[in-house]
Amino acid sequence: MHRIYLLVITFFTLIYTGTKAQTVLSTGYSGTGSNIDVVHHTCYWRINPDTTIKYIKGFVQTDFKTIQNNVSAISFDLNDILTVDSILYHKQILGTGSYTQGGNILTITLPLTLVQGIKDSIIIYYQGTPPAPSGSSTGYTLSIDKGTNLKYISTLSESYEDRDWWPCKADMQDKIDSMDLYVSVPWTGTDTFWVASNGVMKDSAINGNSRLFHYKVSNPIASYLVGLTVARYNRYYRAPVTINGTKVPVMYYLLAGKLSNTYTTAVTSMDKATQLVSIYSQKYGDYPFKNEKHGYYEGLSGAEGMEHQTFSAIASFGISSVTTLAHELMHQWFGDKISFATWNDLWLAEGFAVYGEMLGAELLPTFGQTIVQKRTNVKHGAQQITDVGAWIPNSNIANSNLIWNSSYGTAVYDRGGMIVSMLRTICGDSLYFKTMKQYTGAASLAYKTATTDTLLHYFNNTLGADITPFFIDYVYGNGWPTYTIKYSVASGNVMELNVVNQTTTAGAASAYFRGPVVVRVQGSTVAQDTLITFFDWGNGNLSYAGNGLSAPFSGNHLYYKLSFNPITVTFDPYAQTLANGSMILNLKMVDFTLQKNNKSAALKLTLDENKNNAPIYLQRSINGKDFLALGLMQEDKNSSTVSYLYNDIAPKKGVNYYRAYFYTETGQIQYSKVLSADFTAENNMVIYPNPVGGQLTIKLDKANLTASYSITINDAAGKTVLNVARKANEVIDNIDVHTLSKGVYTISIMDDNKKAVSTATFIKE
Repeated sequence: MHRIYLLVITFFTLIYTGTKAQTVLSTGYSGTGSNIDVVHHTCYWRINPDTTIKYIKGFVQTDFKTIQNNVSAISFDLNDILTVDSILYHKQILGTGSYTQGGNILTITLPLTLVQGIKDSIIIYYQGTPPAPSGSSTGYTLSIDKGTNLKYISTLSESYEDRDWWPCKADMQDKIDSMDLYVSVPWTGTDTFWVASNGVMKDSAINGNSRLFHYKVSNPIASYLVGLTVARYNRYYRAPVTINGTKVPVMYYLLAGKLSNTYTTAVTSMDKATQLVSIYSQKYGDYPFKNEKHGYYEGLSGAEGMEHQTFSAIASFGISSVTTLAHELMHQWFGDKISFATWNDLWLAEGFAVYGEMLGAELLPTFGQTIVQKRTNVKHGAQQITDVGAWIPNSNIANSNLIWNSSYGTAVYDRGGMIVSMLRTICGDSLYFKTMKQYTGAASLAYKTATTDTLLHYFNNTLGADITPFFIDYVYGNGWPTYTIKYSVASGNVMELNVVNQTTTAGAASAYFRGPVVVRVQGSTVAQDTLITFFDWGNGNLSYAGNGLSAPFSGNHLYYKLSFNPITVTFDPYAQTLANGSMILNLKMVDFTLQKNNKSAALKLTLDENKNNAPIYLQRSINGKDFLALGLMQEDKNSSTVSYLYNDIAPKKGVNYYRAYFYTETGQIQYSKVLSADFTAENNMVIYPNPVGGQLTIKLDKANLTASYSITINDAAGKTVLNVARKANEVIDNIDVHTLSKGVYTISIMDDNKKAVSTATFIKE
């Protein structure tokens, strides 16, 4: 067996030619490869799905550079269940005592000691049956397509299952600069097996009963993103996508033997998702692997999709889901081009991929969901997980089950997606996408790794402010807030907003969530519609947001000049934030007036608005201190303002004091100013009933009348609507007012010199 592999090696040129920035130590969980920088892998595997057991046999050559002095041993991640046949170093087979396997780590003692900066190479020959899937651990699987009963072998290495089928340094911070992948499969004289894998297919040479596929990966790649499936495929080569002058090959591999409509549906969905390559490129910078390819291949176990670099793997039940396809495509920027530095920061990949689904719904008309539907679904999912944040602590990254079978397995997706949505909400579109292009295009990050702090740095730089509190509460913290926001509108359509209170979900790490708040304001027409965004720092400090971030203002209030009169105000109706909330109308008293008549007091309260129809109460006092209820003030429906009226037809003798009040939605009482009228002197006219529907009765004091007089009734605008002449002996008079419109009227008794001797106010019902 060893001889076969030695002969195969002579087929390849195994020379180290790459360069890479020096790293210090392994940041992979197992700690392997801490003294070397992996530069290139040449992999050869013999794979045959038409067997009763899954099996892999082959070798991996690793070209590396030492990054420490006195390197006498190196290590790789490799599951103990796999057997190492031999190890070749400097064309010599090392003795079996030179390497050990334990704890899923292969440790190799070198026959010499290397100084720092040495370029070298080693080849590991191995074979075996990879472990069976367990919980969220998938790795290398042999599957049978349910519809066709055809077998295929596929891989899914996230999070720690790369070691289950090939020896590697499982460390995202030490990406492999380039790879050559060779997969030998059975060939029976017909087009049987094809291989789907990363990079560009350079060859698929047939030799006897075998076919050797060669894929070349030219961009840096993390070990968990290396993937392949060996299956019988129908292959679809689509029109290239042009990205910034580069024609990107597009291809889909779908498992053979299905009904034609299955392929039609899948290809239609994949073509639809492929439109997003251009859309995402405009928003986040050029498609990262435009010099290799873009595509999807069917054949995945353990997940619906996996973002294998350049060629995403999709399970059979997901091949027609544009949502899944959009998710895996966005990973090519977030997860593949820029990987998370450690599994703690997994949300940097999954959160942005979920946001890619939202962006697809927003920007692709044929996506199948509206952006509001999509964001609402994600927000609902995020709010179901209240016990953890998006960032995973060390205690939950030891294995795949701890990551994916815990609440973190959901939080990194939905909570992560909402965090990205809130970052865009804070910045506004222009600054958000500008920041993301800076992030994905930075030389220090492109095809490398990032942490949560890295992302925070870029947004702080854009905003000119430190939003660490937002990251503490939403990324590292758990739960979410519910707001009560009070608003009012003054003259000139100036809206005032302030935070009444904030409550948090039970068990939230943060006593108060610092972050964005979104309010939608609508007027009487469709065009009168705007979103207001502010940032709540807590302790009454608020910043204008949505187009950058202003310096905080104290006092718990912000003002917005609107171009229209607001009719409807709602809290975050488009699900842009993780917060819930409600809006409270803060009724403002514009004016409170009193018109004294001979034996009555007409009171009028004018408000800025009263959308909630809060009842308006009136009180009276004879000493200015002890107020008693008079009753409810009635809305003046004929007024152009929001006005309420009350006519006190039986004031107490002496000075009467009046005040109006209402309750806010929080149960607080809002009082008007206090008005007064002196009723010490006798009045000479009484009118009743008041309010009146049909006939108004007037009783006069004859001693104050001239020989003849007239009764004049004016409406609220001062227009005379009735004028009748009378004789002094008529001290009781009845006036028919049923034809008058509803509203407030003034009745006056005019002497023969046209001078008013008595005046009163009545309400026509």
